[in-house]
Amino acid sequence: MLNFPKVEFTPHPAGQHQGEIFEVEVRLQEETPWGLKDKIILKIQSETPMLDEDGNQRTDQSGEPMFFNIWEFLTLTRKGKLGDRRAAILGRTLTNDDFGDGYDPEEEFLNRKVGYVIKHKPGKEQGTISASIETMWPIGKIPTTKEAPPAVAKDDDLPF
Repeated sequence: MLNFPKVEFTPHPAGQHQGEIFEVEVRLQEETPWGLKDKIILKIQSETPMLDEDGNQRTDQSGEPMFFNIWEFLTLTRKGKLGDRRAAILGRTLTNDDFGDGYDPEEEFLNRKVGYVIKHKPGKEQGTISASIETMWPIGKIPTTKEAPPAVAKDDDLPF
Protein backbone atom coordinates (compact mmCIF):
# COMPACT_ATOMS: atom_id res chain seq x y z
CA MET A 1 0.00 0.00 0.00
CA LEU A 2 1.30 3.47 -0.80
CA ASN A 3 2.19 5.42 2.32
CA PHE A 4 3.21 9.03 2.13
CA PRO A 5 5.36 10.67 4.79
CA LYS A 6 3.70 13.50 6.69
CA VAL A 7 5.23 16.68 5.27
CA GLU A 8 4.23 20.29 4.94
CA PHE A 9 2.33 20.41 1.66
CA THR A 10 1.47 23.42 -0.48
CA PRO A 11 -1.51 22.61 -2.72
CA HIS A 12 -1.51 23.86 -6.29
CA PRO A 13 -3.46 27.15 -6.41
CA ALA A 14 -7.08 26.94 -7.52
CA GLY A 15 -8.19 28.44 -10.83
CA GLN A 16 -7.28 28.20 -14.51
CA HIS A 17 -3.69 27.39 -15.44
CA GLN A 18 -1.60 26.04 -18.27
CA GLY A 19 1.47 23.86 -18.19
CA GLU A 20 3.41 21.02 -19.73
CA ILE A 21 3.49 17.33 -18.88
CA PHE A 22 7.16 16.99 -17.97
CA GLU A 23 7.17 13.43 -16.64
CA VAL A 24 5.18 10.24 -17.13
CA GLU A 25 5.72 7.59 -14.47
CA VAL A 26 4.26 4.09 -14.75
CA ARG A 27 4.14 2.03 -11.58
CA LEU A 28 3.34 -1.63 -12.13
CA GLN A 29 1.55 -3.71 -9.52
CA GLU A 30 1.20 -1.09 -6.78
CA GLU A 31 -0.68 -2.22 -3.68
CA THR A 32 -4.05 -0.46 -3.40
CA PRO A 33 -7.19 -1.02 -1.29
CA TRP A 34 -8.48 -2.98 -4.33
CA GLY A 35 -5.42 -5.23 -4.67
CA LEU A 36 -2.41 -4.89 -6.96
CA LYS A 37 -3.01 -2.36 -9.74
CA ASP A 38 -0.94 -0.67 -12.42
CA LYS A 39 -0.84 3.11 -11.94
CA ILE A 40 0.27 6.06 -14.03
CA ILE A 41 1.36 9.47 -12.77
CA LEU A 42 1.26 12.45 -15.12
CA LYS A 43 3.31 15.36 -13.79
CA ILE A 44 2.26 18.79 -15.09
CA GLN A 45 4.50 21.79 -14.40
CA SER A 46 2.54 25.00 -14.35
CA GLU A 47 3.59 27.79 -16.72
CA THR A 48 1.02 30.19 -15.24
CA PRO A 49 2.65 32.93 -13.14
CA MET A 50 1.47 32.53 -9.54
CA LEU A 51 2.13 35.12 -6.88
CA ASP A 52 1.73 34.78 -3.14
CA GLU A 53 0.03 37.40 -0.93
CA ASP A 54 3.29 39.43 -0.86
CA GLY A 55 3.64 39.49 -4.67
CA ASN A 56 6.48 36.92 -4.77
CA GLN A 57 6.59 34.01 -7.22
CA ARG A 58 4.80 31.10 -5.56
CA THR A 59 6.67 27.77 -5.47
CA ASP A 60 6.19 24.35 -3.92
CA GLN A 61 7.66 23.40 -0.53
CA SER A 62 11.05 22.70 -2.21
CA GLY A 63 11.23 26.09 -3.91
CA GLU A 64 10.47 24.62 -7.35
CA PRO A 65 7.77 25.91 -9.75
CA MET A 66 4.30 24.60 -8.92
CA PHE A 67 3.36 21.27 -10.47
CA PHE A 68 0.44 18.89 -10.24
CA ASN A 69 0.45 15.08 -10.20
CA ILE A 70 -2.44 13.19 -11.77
CA TRP A 71 -2.64 9.62 -10.42
CA GLU A 72 -4.80 7.16 -12.37
CA PHE A 73 -5.18 3.42 -12.69
CA LEU A 74 -3.41 2.36 -15.90
CA THR A 75 -6.16 0.69 -17.91
CA LEU A 76 -6.66 0.47 -21.63
CA THR A 77 -10.43 0.53 -21.61
CA ARG A 78 -12.91 3.21 -22.55
CA LYS A 79 -14.22 3.18 -19.00
CA GLY A 80 -12.48 4.95 -16.17
CA LYS A 81 -10.80 8.27 -15.60
CA LEU A 82 -7.71 7.54 -17.68
CA GLY A 83 -9.77 7.22 -20.88
CA ASP A 84 -11.40 10.58 -20.10
CA ARG A 85 -8.01 12.16 -19.36
CA ARG A 86 -6.53 10.79 -22.59
CA ALA A 87 -9.41 12.22 -24.66
CA ALA A 88 -9.11 15.60 -22.89
CA ILE A 89 -5.33 15.82 -23.38
CA LEU A 90 -5.54 14.70 -27.02
CA GLY A 91 -8.49 17.00 -27.70
CA ARG A 92 -10.49 14.32 -29.50
CA THR A 93 -12.66 11.29 -29.02
CA LEU A 94 -10.65 8.10 -28.61
CA THR A 95 -10.90 5.53 -31.40
CA ASN A 96 -10.35 1.76 -31.44
CA ASP A 97 -6.75 2.43 -32.58
CA ASP A 98 -6.11 4.16 -29.23
CA PHE A 99 -6.61 0.88 -27.34
CA GLY A 100 -4.06 -1.34 -29.11
CA ASP A 101 -1.27 -3.43 -27.67
CA GLY A 102 1.40 -0.90 -28.64
CA TYR A 103 0.14 1.82 -26.28
CA ASP A 104 2.98 4.02 -25.01
CA PRO A 105 1.91 6.55 -22.37
CA GLU A 106 5.17 8.52 -22.66
CA GLU A 107 4.68 8.98 -26.39
CA GLU A 108 1.10 10.07 -25.84
CA PHE A 109 1.60 12.46 -22.91
CA LEU A 110 5.22 13.60 -22.52
CA ASN A 111 5.83 17.29 -23.38
CA ARG A 112 2.16 17.97 -24.13
CA LYS A 113 0.94 21.43 -23.25
CA VAL A 114 -2.41 21.51 -21.49
CA GLY A 115 -4.79 23.96 -19.91
CA TYR A 116 -6.46 22.92 -16.70
CA VAL A 117 -8.74 24.16 -13.92
CA ILE A 118 -7.86 23.30 -10.32
CA LYS A 119 -10.55 23.20 -7.65
CA HIS A 120 -10.00 22.96 -3.90
CA LYS A 121 -12.04 21.05 -1.33
CA PRO A 122 -11.47 20.06 2.29
CA GLY A 123 -8.86 17.31 2.65
CA LYS A 124 -9.29 14.01 4.48
CA GLU A 125 -7.58 15.37 7.58
CA GLN A 126 -9.09 18.36 9.36
CA GLY A 127 -7.56 21.67 8.35
CA THR A 128 -6.09 20.37 5.09
CA ILE A 129 -6.94 21.23 1.49
CA SER A 130 -7.19 18.83 -1.43
CA ALA A 131 -6.60 20.08 -4.99
CA SER A 132 -7.94 18.28 -8.06
CA ILE A 133 -8.21 18.96 -11.78
CA GLU A 134 -11.79 19.73 -12.67
CA THR A 135 -11.27 19.97 -16.42
CA MET A 136 -8.39 20.03 -18.90
CA TRP A 137 -7.81 20.64 -22.61
CA PRO A 138 -4.91 20.58 -25.11
CA ILE A 139 -2.94 23.71 -25.97
CA GLY A 140 -1.15 24.06 -29.28
CA LYS A 141 -0.83 21.66 -32.18
CA ILE A 142 -2.19 18.20 -31.57
CA PRO A 143 -0.88 15.35 -33.76
CA THR A 144 -3.88 13.50 -35.14
CA THR A 145 -2.04 10.48 -36.53
CA LYS A 146 1.40 9.02 -36.25
CA GLU A 147 3.79 10.20 -38.92
CA ALA A 148 4.49 7.82 -41.78
CA PRO A 149 8.01 6.38 -41.88
CA PRO A 150 10.31 8.14 -44.36
CA ALA A 151 10.46 6.69 -47.85
CA VAL A 152 13.34 4.30 -48.52
CA ALA A 153 15.91 5.85 -50.82
CA LYS A 154 16.86 3.95 -53.96
CA ASP A 155 20.54 3.08 -53.95
CA ASP A 156 20.70 1.58 -57.41
CA ASP A 157 20.34 2.92 -60.91
CA LEU A 158 17.56 0.56 -62.01
CA PRO A 159 14.62 2.30 -63.71
CA PHE A 160 12.09 0.68 -61.35
